[in-house]
Amino acid sequence: ATSISSNLVLNTQWSLGQITPFIGSKAFDALKLWSTIKFFGKRRIGQLIDERLELTHAIELEVQRRPNLVLLNETDINSCMMMFVPEEIQQYCLQKSTRLSDHDREKLNRLNRQIKEKIRQDGEFYVHGFPLKSCPHKQFILPDSPVYVLRTMNGNPVSTIDNARGLLDTIERLGKQFLAESGYQFVGLSDSENRLQLVQQKLDIQLRTLFNDEKFIA
Repeated sequence: ATSISSNLVLNTQWSLGQITPFIGSKAFDALKLWSTIKFFGKRRIGQLIDERLELTHAIELEVQRRPNLVLLNETDINSCMMMFVPEEIQQYCLQKSTRLSDHDREKLNRLNRQIKEKIRQDGEFYVHGFPLKSCPHKQFILPDSPVYVLRTMNGNPVSTIDNARGLLDTIERLGKQFLAESGYQFVGLSDSENRLQLVQQKLDIQLRTLFNDEKFIA
C-alpha cells in the first residue's frame, strides 16, 4: 500500500496528495492567474485595476461629503473603510477638540454592527464589517481603541459610483433608524448647563424604581 501521511501533502482542496494515492504538492493555484492574464491581456488588466482605484477614490470623496459618515482610511488599493458617526457627535468632538469616549465608541460600534447585519440580511447591497483592535483617527478615535468598521472592496468590474451611493444611502438611513431605536440622547455644547439636571432626573427615576416609589426608606 502507498501511504500519503506526509508533511508534503497540503490540506488544500485539489492538492494532488489528497486526490491521488501518491505524495503530491500544492494545487495548481497559479492556473487562475495565468488564465486571467491569458484572457484579458496585461494591458486590459492594468486598465481594470486603474478603474477600480478611480472608483475607490470617488467613494472616499462621497463618504467625506456625507455628514454622518467618517472616512477611516485613504488608500492606494481598492478598499474604502468608514464608520457611521452621527453628525451631532462629530460636531461635538470638533468643537470640544476631543475624541470619542470609550462608552460612546462602544455604542457606535454596536450601531455599525447592526448596520452591517441588516444590509447582509436584506441582500440588496454588500459591505464588509469587522472589528479592529486599533483604528486611530486624528479627530474622533484614540489610538489603541477597538472599532467596528464598515468597508467596501471595489473589485467587481461592473460596480459603479451609483451602486456605491446606494450603499452609502442605506448605511446612513439604517444608522439613523437604529440610533433612534436605541434611545441614545445627545448632550451637546448648548446643553452643558442642563447636564446635572439630566443626571439628577435619571438617578431619581432609578431610585424610585429601586424603592418601589416609597418616599422614605430607613
